[in-house]
Amino acid sequence: MAAEKNKDSKKEESGNMIKMVLLYVGAMAVMTAIAIVLVVMVIGPKMSPAPMLPIQQTQAQTQSQASTGEPNGLASHVVDVGDEFIVNPSGSNGLRYLSVKMSAAVSSADTEALLNNHQAQLSHIVVSVISARTIAELEEPGWMEKLGEDLKNALNEVFGEGQIQRIFFRRFIIQ
Repeated sequence: MAAEKNKDSKKEESGNMIKMVLLYVGAMAVMTAIAIVLVVMVIGPKMSPAPMLPIQQTQAQTQSQASTGEPNGLASHVVDVGDEFIVNPSGSNGLRYLSVKMSAAVSSADTEALLNNHQAQLSHIVVSVISARTIAELEEPGWMEKLGEDLKNALNEVFGEGQIQRIFFRRFIIQ
């Protein structure tokens, strides 16, 4: 009789164990489904890459190329502006970032030396202008030319009107 009770209790324990395992597996499946829905529906749209837009030549580009005096619109003095800028665009809540490398066509070798000697101030201006942009602004047609023009104007306010002729983006990554 004690042996039968022992057998029954072992069967009952193994039945309870199977139920617990099935309950655990079911709970994990539900949590996985919830996580997938959150990623696809909530986080996914915020993290989607910006559409690639063709770079269009604008009237401002044509004028700046013609004003350099070099054949085929090449600039005579080009200086790297900082190493690489990594900034969060406005309104991104830190979920998106921009990685930018750029150069500037400058009016003279003196301006080139001036920029090289003031890299900290130059970097501050560039980060301020770029980080003020929203992702929506960076997805508009002609955004790269507009941003380049805004950077050129901001730098010319500090370093002197006409010193920066054009901004060249060597790399612009939106994540």
